Amino acid sequence: MLADERIVPALRLTHQSPAHPWTRAQLVRAAMSRTSFAQRIREVAGVPPLAYL
Repeated sequence: MLADERIVPALRLTHQSPAHPWTRAQLVRAAMSRTSFAQRIREVAGVPPLAYL
């Protein structure tokens, strides 16, 4: 998953501050549209973004 350049910026944020109450809107600012981001995380991680957190 960390090889996917489109989602790495958001994943870095979550790994740097895992206790932060992240929202999808905050995470996608670092990556792509909310829908594309959610779909990509599901494809790569097998779960929705907030479930990954």
